[in-house]
Amino acid sequence: MDSIESIANLSTALSQAQLRSAVSMRVLKMAQGADQVAADLIAETMDSVAQSMEAFAAEAGTHIDTFA
Repeated sequence: MDSIESIANLSTALSQAQLRSAVSMRVLKMAQGADQVAADLIAETMDSVAQSMEAFAAEAGTHIDTFA
């Protein structure tokens, strides 16, 4: 009976380890996905800022009051 309990305990421990591993991988993938979303948003924001700065720089010389 002792060896049967040992095998059952080992099987349970193995199943729990596999479950923990699967959950850990799922959480890791979710975190990586969230990081990628944040990186994409930052890149889009930087592109938008760069475009705004270019547009402002192009128009900056046309609105200078030279008669003052």
